[in-house]
Amino acid sequence: MPDSGPSSSPPNLGKRALHFGAGNIGRGFIGPLLSESGYTVTFADIDEHTIDLLNTAHHYSLEIVSEKHTTEIVRHVEGVISTSPEVVEFIGRVGVGSLDLITTSVGPAVLPRLAGSIAAGLEARMLADGAQLNVIACENLIGATDKLAEAVLSKLSAKARRWANCAVDRIVPSYETPEGASDLDVGVEPFFEWTVDESPLKGNLSIPGMHLVSNLPFYIERKLYTLNCGHASLAYLGFIRGHETIYDAMHDDELRTIVEHALRESGQALTKKYDEDPKEHVEYIKVILERFSNPVLKDSVRRIGRDPLRKLQPDDRLVGPTNMLREFGLPRDNLLICIAAALHFHVDEDEASVELQKMIHEKGVEGVLKEVVEWRTEDSQENSDIKAVLSHYEALKKWKKE
Repeated sequence: MPDSGPSSSPPNLGKRALHFGAGNIGRGFIGPLLSESGYTVTFADIDEHTIDLLNTAHHYSLEIVSEKHTTEIVRHVEGVISTSPEVVEFIGRVGVGSLDLITTSVGPAVLPRLAGSIAAGLEARMLADGAQLNVIACENLIGATDKLAEAVLSKLSAKARRWANCAVDRIVPSYETPEGASDLDVGVEPFFEWTVDESPLKGNLSIPGMHLVSNLPFYIERKLYTLNCGHASLAYLGFIRGHETIYDAMHDDELRTIVEHALRESGQALTKKYDEDPKEHVEYIKVILERFSNPVLKDSVRRIGRDPLRKLQPDDRLVGPTNMLREFGLPRDNLLICIAAALHFHVDEDEASVELQKMIHEKGVEGVLKEVVEWRTEDSQENSDIKAVLSHYEALKKWKKE
C-alpha cells in the first residue's frame, strides 16, 4: 500500500498482527488492510515457499484488477510456519514485540486445527499477565469466530473474551502472475467489505476499511444470501449452459434475469427479517451484479460452483433465503430454479459434486432434497418446493442438449 506521509501516521503504527493463512484472501484482503493501518503483519502458513518469500522480500504487489488497473505495495510483512513452535511463542510473548491482534483466513475446514497453537500461546500469555488479544476469524462461514473460540477455549484453563465474528467480502479471482513478478503478488477486485461485531472488542481497534457494527447478523446474511447466492447461481446455471466464466454467464441475458430476480427474492426476505430499507438493498444488489460483470475477473464457473453439497445446506446461500421466504409466505420461484441448477453440477475434480451425482443416481433428486436440503414431503409448503425443484431440474436438462 502507498506509504503514509509524516502528517498522516497510520493508527496502528508499531503494533503487530498475526494472520493465519497466507493465501489469496490473506494476502489480497485482510493483510493489506492491516498493513496499511500500521500493523506489522506476520502471516502463518504451512507453505514453506510462501513463508520464505515473505521473510526475504517483506513486501509484495497487490493488483487491483478492473478496466482501470492499479498496483499497490503491501509492506511490513513477514512469515512463520503455522505448525512451528514459533507461533506459540509469538502469541505468548509479552512486552516488546508482543502481539496485538489475531486474524484468520484459512477456510472453515482448517479453522479448528488452529486451536492447539492459539490455545497454547494464549495460555502462556495469560500466565505472564499479558493483555488479552482481539481475535477475528475472517472466513466465509457464519459464526466462524465462535467456532474457533469454542475449539480454543476448550483447551484453556482461563477464558479470554475478545472473540469477534465478522463478514468478509472481496472477490479474489484466479490470478496469473505476470512474467518477472513475485509469487506473492495477488490480484483482487476493487470492492471490499469487512464488517465486524464491535461488542466483544476491547481497546481502540481502529483499522481503516474495517466497518464496526452492532447488527452483524444482517450483514452476514446479506453477504451470504446476495453475493454468495448470486455467485453460486451464476456458476450452476452457467455450467449447464456451457459457459466458462462468471463473466460469460452474466452476459447471457436469460441467466442474468434469473439471478437478478433470485437476488430480489432473497432481498425481500432479508429486509423483512431485519427491518432494513428495501430501496437500499436493491442498490446493493446492483453493486453485486456490477461486480460480477467485471471483464477482468475471469472466475471459472467450475471453481465457484465446487462443493455443491455444502452450498445446498439448509442455512447456506441458496436454501437459506428460500426457507426464509417460505416462512414469510413470499415468492421464491427463481431461487428454486437456482437450487435445481446446483443439482446438475458435476466436475470430476470436485469430490463433493461427484458425491452429489452419486446420491442422485442412488436416491433420486427428491431423496437428495430430503437428505441434504432437509425438506419434508409431509410439510405442504416444503413439498410444494420439492415439486417445483423437480420440475425445474427436468426443464434444465434441455439446456444441456441445446
